[in-house]
Amino acid sequence: MRADSPTDVVWDASADRQRVLFAELGQHVRDSWPTGTDVATFLQRRAAELNLSAAPALELGRLLDPSLRVHSDLGSSDLIRLGGCVTFGWIDPVAVAYPGQRVWNDFASHRPGTVPAMASALLNGPVDQALDVWNPRGDPICVNRTPGPAGPLYARGANGTHRLHAARLTGLPLI
Repeated sequence: MRADSPTDVVWDASADRQRVLFAELGQHVRDSWPTGTDVATFLQRRAAELNLSAAPALELGRLLDPSLRVHSDLGSSDLIRLGGCVTFGWIDPVAVAYPGQRVWNDFASHRPGTVPAMASALLNGPVDQALDVWNPRGDPICVNRTPGPAGPLYARGANGTHRLHAARLTGLPLI
């Protein structure tokens, strides 16, 4: 018998509330979407704007890398690791300073249709379909949090690059 993952436990304990919140977030995106603008055009324009005004902070991604490479007379080692903890919650996509790529919405050949599919699901589909596409329960986003004087900043951890990009580009208020 498989033990429930922490994600399953947290999601199941509040599944109805999570679904309602995600529906409200999707409605916010629909309400703010420019009339007559197709997904591809909107994402391209928004990515260009963000790349000029809020380019990904590559240094934050490197700073929060969980392994610290040590060089000494005895050679190199990756044995030193920074501490961390796992929590669950919603975050503001605007606070994601490093979404896992050098520029916004440029995935080259790595599933380039994923972000448009996520945007389309928010705009056109019922909430259950959007949840299937975004998959927050089955494949949670992992971010590293850095406290700051104006609030925390986040860098993509082990997973979630496409969803972090989609959330920021579409104006999703929380992810």
